Amino acid sequence: MPDTPDVQVDPDVRKMSMAQMNKLSKQQLLAALKNVVSSPEPAALDDGHKVSVSSLKTMISEAILQVREDLLFEQRRLFESLEKRMNAEIEKISSKIQSFQQQVRDANEESFKIMDFEIEERLNRRSSVVFFGVKESDSADVQDRIRHDSEMLENLLKTLKIEDDVSKFRIRRIGMPSPGKTRLMHVKCEDIDTRNEVLRNRTQLKYMDEKVFVQPDMTKLQQRIAKNLRLELKQRRSRGENVIIRNHQIVPSRSS
Repeated sequence: MPDTPDVQVDPDVRKMSMAQMNKLSKQQLLAALKNVVSSPEPAALDDGHKVSVSSLKTMISEAILQVREDLLFEQRRLFESLEKRMNAEIEKISSKIQSFQQQVRDANEESFKIMDFEIEERLNRRSSVVFFGVKESDSADVQDRIRHDSEMLENLLKTLKIEDDVSKFRIRRIGMPSPGKTRLMHVKCEDIDTRNEVLRNRTQLKYMDEKVFVQPDMTKLQQRIAKNLRLELKQRRSRGENVIIRNHQIVPSRSS
């Protein structure tokens, strides 16, 4: 089908034609387009002006290009807005990550400090024991109290079948003296072997007239762990379990 020769459209007519097209409803515009595509004759507008198919196609193409440019502009605007929002969110997340990483570093540093302190404390206490229930002197004279504790420790060592001289041990009471209260006796042994011997033989203390017992010198953390272990032991025994504490663990009793 031969193309219809293009007709030069007067600018005013073109403007009127575009204005008329803008007034058309969607259904009217679709019907006009179908008519233009199927007919080689110049299209007639409602105002009486005629325009060739080629000119009308040109105007439609320009309108489509304008719509496309508008869409591309809106798309760029939306992408830019989305990019800004994403960058802002990324910055927030990055800031939170950096803050969290710093908290982790601080926590690790603090944990290492606590660990170092705990290790040092355990090393300092590894040759020491603590006696409970050892009668304390009520004398106001310091030397009398020192002599009394030396005599008490000497008797304890005999009961524990340890022949070392009492002068090899360092004795001190834990805490401030208080009327009617017997403080714990802290004893630093000459070496770890002597301390272990004291703990191995501690069952001999049950033959004493007074109720005395001994345990390793523990850090606050070790004391807290031991306390929780004793509470768990008590709860499990209340449920009928025949268990004991051995090597810092709750295990079944050998008699069960």
